[in-house]
Amino acid sequence: MSKVFNRTIIVGRLGNSPALNDADGDCYTVFKLANTNVDHNGNSNIEWHDIKAVGKQARVCCEYLNKGDLCCIEGHVIDDHILAERVTFLSTKKKS
Repeated sequence: MSKVFNRTIIVGRLGNSPALNDADGDCYTVFKLANTNVDHNGNSNIEWHDIKAVGKQARVCCEYLNKGDLCCIEGHVIDDHILAERVTFLSTKKKS
């Protein structure tokens, strides 16, 4: 049986400010992250990714991230979104 590796690292800007959701005591947030992909012809395309953060990670994202902020998401792909295991804030301002 072959082993499978599912790891994603994306650096981009938030398309929306995260908002905390609470479902049966489990908090989470879902937000969009945009980054630019350059193809072999030199054309750049914006790609949008759905990011989901849960628990403490979700709370911290909601407290410190705003639309347009730059961040690095490390996680893995589940269905149609990326489950964030680690979020590194690359913008320096606190959410107002």
